[in-house]
Amino acid sequence: RWSRKFDIFEMDKVVFPINIRNSHWTLAVLFVQEKRICYYDSMNGNGDRYLTALRCWLVDEAQNKKQMNLDGQEYTLIGSVENNVPQQNNGSDCGVFTIMAADFLSEDIPLKYSQRYMPMLRNKIGAAILNTRVNYSV
Repeated sequence: RWSRKFDIFEMDKVVFPINIRNSHWTLAVLFVQEKRICYYDSMNGNGDRYLTALRCWLVDEAQNKKQMNLDGQEYTLIGSVENNVPQQNNGSDCGVFTIMAADFLSEDIPLKYSQRYMPMLRNKIGAAILNTRVNYSV
């Protein structure tokens, strides 16, 4: 239902935060025009089941919203290892890594951050909530 108000097939990117068993956050991004679906996990999970599910959802979305038979095999599935996703060194920063990946990818910024930047990035996220925008200039 959430995609009723827009046509995802006209979008450049669609971002999907994924919560795994209420204990870990990851991200998937559908690059619609490039026909690829990428998975970003700061603990290096492969995300195969989520990538496959998103491809199935995309095929269903095309059928339900556009009465179009989409060949899901046209969409390349790319896991965390191939994406060189920055990795966390603890069990508590997955949310920050996920938010930063979503934000960087939405702005076409390379994923060039690491665990050591987490305190600063937490502050930037807080500032963004207060100011409605994150500024990455140093």
